[in-house]
Amino acid sequence: MNKKLLCLLMFVFSLGLTFTACSSDDDDPVNLTLEKSETSVDQGATVTVKITQGNGDYKVSSASETTATASVSGDVITVSGVAAGETTITVTDKDKKTTTLKVTVVGLADQVAGTYSGTLSVLGQDSESEITLEKISSDKVKVSLKNFSFSEMELGDIIVSDIPLTLSNGKVILEETSTSLTLTMMGNPIEVDVAVSGTVEEVSMNLAIAVTKVPLLGSIDVTFSGDKK
Repeated sequence: MNKKLLCLLMFVFSLGLTFTACSSDDDDPVNLTLEKSETSVDQGATVTVKITQGNGDYKVSSASETTATASVSGDVITVSGVAAGETTITVTDKDKKTTTLKVTVVGLADQVAGTYSGTLSVLGQDSESEITLEKISSDKVKVSLKNFSFSEMELGDIIVSDIPLTLSNGKVILEETSTSLTLTMMGNPIEVDVAVSGTVEEVSMNLAIAVTKVPLLGSIDVTFSGDKK
């Protein structure tokens, strides 16, 4: 009987060691991983990245908060684009495991640059036209309207450069910018002033172009509404 009891006690003891070893294995920290190692976000927008494995109690920090900021809720990281450029987000968990996320912030000029096709309205006359926005810097563009004409008169190209861009309520604002241009009217060169302003929201653009000091007419008000091609 004593021999059987001894064998039973040894069996129970061995089970305890097995469970203890398993419990110890379960407590081993795991590596911290994300669903992706890099991401991009528009200036003024946000993007989320999920933590796919880790040990909880996550913290995040940005190497450059003037470029992008980050916050974390549960296992979801939210990155906000502040200004064009690149930065690195560092993620840490309660067991001091770390990983990084490379972030590229797409500036306003890159967001809106392209060719827009739509309706040009000049003195109440509508026509199909195209206007191009070209990136000058991360926050400036050049507006080009080729072969501007009205009432069967061709005046030439309207080009206004170094237009500052700002962001307001989800819209990219083309701040009013003026320049002097030489156009052609009835075969003669004319000196005019041109002011351009407008907005871009997602793929749609609205522009106002004021041409002043036009001989005989004084001013020509032009509007454009179109979508990026």
